[in-house]
Amino acid sequence: MAQAKELLFSGEVLKAIVAGRVKEVSTKTKGRFSILDGDSDKGGSFLKNYLLVTDQRVILWARGVFNKSTDAFEFSDIKSVEVQRGIMFGAIVLNIYGKTENFAEMNKKEAEQIATLIRDKVRRGKQAAQAQASDVTQPSVLEQIEKLSELHQRGVITESEFAEQKKKLLARM
Repeated sequence: MAQAKELLFSGEVLKAIVAGRVKEVSTKTKGRFSILDGDSDKGGSFLKNYLLVTDQRVILWARGVFNKSTDAFEFSDIKSVEVQRGIMFGAIVLNIYGKTENFAEMNKKEAEQIATLIRDKVRRGKQAAQAQASDVTQPSVLEQIEKLSELHQRGVITESEFAEQKKKLLARM
């Protein structure tokens, strides 16, 4: 779908795209919205709706002949991903800072696969953020040895204390 590529940032990679129906007002769907709630379709009732997952974010895209609507959410903003299954359809509910986005009327198997993909991206993003935070707060082994050396040169620690601490630090590498 060439038009979907226009929604991507430079260097962003499209991982999955699925058709369905997205709602401004979220309710428990069990996979399908009621015919009576068509007025809350994102962008309007006559648009085709797509959920795109890239390597950087989730995009909810509604498009038609005269109108379109696009919402995008970074993985770091997504707090939870729920899969709902009805008799015929599946749905994904994204919790984004207390607001929910429903994407329904999609194939149940695709709902499971897309939800797993999003959860994996959210989890990896959290792990990367935690690793980055620990890298910032923890001085490197080399920095710690340099500090020990300064303490030794100033006479704060003995030669044997310096050697023992240096050995422990080098063992962590």
